Amino acid sequence: MSAVIQLVKDADGFMRLKRIQTIAPQFANVTGSYLSYRDIVEMVDGVFDISSQATEFMYVVGFDMRMHVMGMMELAHGSEFEVKFEMRELFAALMLMRASRFVLLHNHVHGVTLPSNADQLRTVQVKQAADLMGFQFLNHIVVGENDFTLIMED
Repeated sequence: MSAVIQLVKDADGFMRLKRIQTIAPQFANVTGSYLSYRDIVEMVDGVFDISSQATEFMYVVGFDMRMHVMGMMELAHGSEFEVKFEMRELFAALMLMRASRFVLLHNHVHGVTLPSNADQLRTVQVKQAADLMGFQFLNHIVVGENDFTLIMED
């Protein structure tokens, strides 16, 4: 797929993915090579300009088993201090992308990438749900102006 996507309802009320734009080849990882977390942050920043947003956004990047980008999308848009998302929308998007692995990213507006207690709790909840559903949750990344922090330890 390698596209920036949006989750929408069709005329029958079923969720589907709508392609917004194709991901540029330099971001799409079409070779399936190893992607560092810095590569993933740069890819999302290159598409969504995550590091300079005025409010918090949550993004998901889905990958297949060979680490090809299957799709990326904005999962939620929050306030200056938090962003919340629905678990069902995350997993619906991943299933429609045909992704088996994924990374979550969200920005901290004031540049400090230290995860909040709410960030850490939500990461644990996503990890538990992903394990139950058979997805590999690679990490949750907090992005600041010039830095990022991984919530899950490698």
